[in-house]
Amino acid sequence: MKNLLLLFVLTGVLWSQSAENPVTISASVNSPARAGEVVQVKISAAMDKEWHIYSIYKTSEGPLP
Repeated sequence: MKNLLLLFVLTGVLWSQSAENPVTISASVNSPARAGEVVQVKISAAMDKEWHIYSIYKTSEGPLP
């Protein structure tokens, strides 16, 4: 009985530790560059609709979502 309880507790703990990754980040380069040349890199981030980023700056209306 104790082993069964331990199994359920460990399963619950391990299941609850699954990581969520709501943000997808990608980078792209317009054209390949040779050594010494300047290159532009575009970095994009997309977030799931259920997630929000809040401002760290205070405004008169409060932080903006």
